[in-house]
Amino acid sequence: MRGSPSELTLEPPPAASTRPNQARSVWLFWAMLFAVAFALYAVSASPEVHWQDAGQYELRVAQGQLIDPSGLCRSHPLHFWLCAAAVRALPVPLPLAMSLVSALAGALAVANVFGIVRQWTGQTTAGVLAAGGLALSESFWQFSSIPGTHVISAAILTLEFWALLNWDQTRRPRWLILMFLANGIGLANHNMALLSLPVIAIVLMIAIARGQARWGTAVWSFVAWLAGSSMYLWLILAKARSDGLGSALHSAIVGIYGNAVAGRHLLLTYTATSIAFTLFSFPNLMLPAAVVGILRWPRVGSGQLAYWALLAATALQLGFVLRYNVITQYAFLLPAYTLIAIFCGLGFAVVARTWSPAAGRAALALATITILLTPTVYLAAFGVTRHFHLLGSWARNKPYRDDYRYLLIPWSRGEHSAQRMSVHASELAGTDGLIVQPDGMGAFAVEYQLLLQGKSKVQTTAYFDPAQIETYVRAGRPVVLVPVNVGGQVTSAPTGVWNRSGDLYYLDPGRSVSPSHENGK
Repeated sequence: MRGSPSELTLEPPPAASTRPNQARSVWLFWAMLFAVAFALYAVSASPEVHWQDAGQYELRVAQGQLIDPSGLCRSHPLHFWLCAAAVRALPVPLPLAMSLVSALAGALAVANVFGIVRQWTGQTTAGVLAAGGLALSESFWQFSSIPGTHVISAAILTLEFWALLNWDQTRRPRWLILMFLANGIGLANHNMALLSLPVIAIVLMIAIARGQARWGTAVWSFVAWLAGSSMYLWLILAKARSDGLGSALHSAIVGIYGNAVAGRHLLLTYTATSIAFTLFSFPNLMLPAAVVGILRWPRVGSGQLAYWALLAATALQLGFVLRYNVITQYAFLLPAYTLIAIFCGLGFAVVARTWSPAAGRAALALATITILLTPTVYLAAFGVTRHFHLLGSWARNKPYRDDYRYLLIPWSRGEHSAQRMSVHASELAGTDGLIVQPDGMGAFAVEYQLLLQGKSKVQTTAYFDPAQIETYVRAGRPVVLVPVNVGGQVTSAPTGVWNRSGDLYYLDPGRSVSPSHENGK
């Protein structure tokens, strides 16, 4: 330690050696892990339209719709513009171009986890295991191969925490500023960035209180945060000018999802599902290693400030997500997965440092084997659960979708159900028909397919309106029904009967109603 209190500088600990040869070696490993992870996710990505949020993002980019109708909180301008740029730059189908953005972000998060663990612990093996375990985790892998915002949030969060670790090791003010810049960029992508903002704000206040940073650093940190989040702040200001500040802030923070964000109607089934997906995503020694890292690192490792910041950020992420009342709750866990992976790396480092050489090598070898075998667990789980129909009533039976494959296999390439459903619906609707689709999970895929095929005269609706259907029938125009649950009960047609075609239905006005058709058989 040297210098005056106002210029306090701590030398990096031995574990974070910055000798040129070691630095080149670290960045070589970083680049290799990035390349391997990106290749894995890119090969896994599907070039076809997707279900749920991914389908909505694809439709919005195809339409050039920056503002989401459900509120600014769903607009995600950074994700939108990154995907729009990829679609323009890459000579591939729009869904694949957008999926490659996720692949790039996922690879960045994986490589950064290695970099953080390697710098913090000085151990390459611990960093590689932590990064590899994250890369092959089921949910992280799946969302790195389809369009989405959460994996981008995870990547930006690793940048934010890496800057925090550098501050803890060097006390150089620029790292505080970069920490807030990363958080602002994260907010431009998703509101989840607000969860770590209190943590880095407390770090900044501690630095100022201890004389390790000046108020000028706080000012520059705020300016950096404004610059990083400017894409989103500009949308809020634009809406405030037209609808008022209160409306703009409500739209930006919760939109139409106020009750879900507040968790007023908590569904424990969602939480249980998220916990199950977490256990399924790490069917190896990653989670035990994370427990070791959380419990033992403060006693044997360095970087106490970084440790407590990491623990607080992880607790905030998990605390919010596990009470968030949304059916895709588990998708919001991806940023937390990256933080847990860092704890895993600390745990592996503890084993290497404190166990006997033989026991440590054996434990790390076993961890390596279990991580490499992770994909076989997914395949085995898919085969067993599908054979014995273990999903039972939990299966949603979307048209052409195998729920076992959709939920349990992380690579998206080869999962064609949304494409098949939307193409078939478009074919049945002809050039001027009506598609009735009460299930919002596939509605965006249908809209995207119609846009892609230039069928502007085909109408879609989420509501079963007998008068509207009769109008189409009288005009001799096709009426198509995309069922919520294939094989489930179908609402009776106001005239004629529903004929089943594959997993969809088309209205035959010339036939009389029969009980079998009323039940969708």
